[in-house]
Amino acid sequence: MRGILSAAPGPSAVRLIVGTHLPLIQAALVLWSLPRVDVALRVLVALVFTMALGGLVAAIHGGSNDDRRSCWRHGHGR
Repeated sequence: MRGILSAAPGPSAVRLIVGTHLPLIQAALVLWSLPRVDVALRVLVALVFTMALGGLVAAIHGGSNDDRRSCWRHGHGR
């Protein structure tokens, strides 16, 4: 997967950011800013924010560029 900041970002990275991580980060920030929130909800919001931020960093960085088909062929004797 090519990262979102590469010259030609992969469609999976764009979908990952727009569809999941940015709305999760926004919702977590809104919930965190509320004045009266239970401690359990704040912990849950912090965990969601951490996971969403990690996914955002992964989408920005992108994945490895290894050829998965050649690995499959190598493991299956082709």
